[in-house]
Amino acid sequence: MRRYPILLFILFCISLNANTFNIEEAWKAVQERNEGLKAADQGVLHARKMKESAASMTYMPRVDLHGSYTHLSKPVDLDLSESLNNIGGSLPIPLPPISSDDATIDLSEQDVFLANLSILWPIYMGGKTLHLKDIREAQIDESRAKLKLELQKSFILLVKYYYGALMSETYYKMRQEVEQAFSMHWHHAKKLKEQGQIAEVELLNAQVQYDKSTSETLKAKHKYEIAVSALKKLLKEEEGISLSSQLFINDDLKMEEYYVERAKNGYAALDILDAKRRQSESFVEIEKGSYMPTLSAFGNYTLYKDD
Repeated sequence: MRRYPILLFILFCISLNANTFNIEEAWKAVQERNEGLKAADQGVLHARKMKESAASMTYMPRVDLHGSYTHLSKPVDLDLSESLNNIGGSLPIPLPPISSDDATIDLSEQDVFLANLSILWPIYMGGKTLHLKDIREAQIDESRAKLKLELQKSFILLVKYYYGALMSETYYKMRQEVEQAFSMHWHHAKKLKEQGQIAEVELLNAQVQYDKSTSETLKAKHKYEIAVSALKKLLKEEEGISLSSQLFINDDLKMEEYYVERAKNGYAALDILDAKRRQSESFVEIEKGSYMPTLSAFGNYTLYKDD
């Protein structure tokens, strides 16, 4: 009988160092500490930045800078001496012969350097620009749906662990009360046996029931410790934890169809599929736009030329 005050004292000391969580506080802790939720949230921010970047770049011109160097086997020139001599010979007064050195025009040096700047400004791209914006919008919606799905998964896991630990705790306490009752019954049976009021077999039966209840209590304690350990890992808590929510939270349960319909309307995986469908449709429209005429403004400017 002396074991119970000691056990209760130990549990009381542990509870003083434990952090108390109700289901709302536990959910807040999961949202703040879960790395998967943080990554999903960053995915939404990244998709928004990509959309803003794509929107600003869609109507910007394409600017290219080109440079070239050419080494020729010999300079390019044009010798006009033969043509000029033919013309001079047909004149009424013949001209003196013209040498190649006097009638050669240099067209290019042996080393040629060239640098130019080209600009291509899209004006009409067959509807591709609008469909690219639609794709970015769908990608943002997909990121939001993935974050929502991650939240749903995390909440379901929390509910499973939290109420699993709460139920294990309730069962453990119940087994302690049963064990205490069988202990009292066993001690009473020993006194009755000493007084000769019951037979030996009844005392043995009381002892067997007490031993079985002790074994069941140890099993319940082990399950409770496992459940609490899993919950602590989910909450990323180093210290002990104490649960303050009630085991039963809803006295008015609706029909199963109501919850099925709510699950269908709020299930994030369906939103992800819808976002992917919209992206696919936009990609199809972009491919169709490849057969449409495009209109662009084009310009070219020579920055440097050395020939």
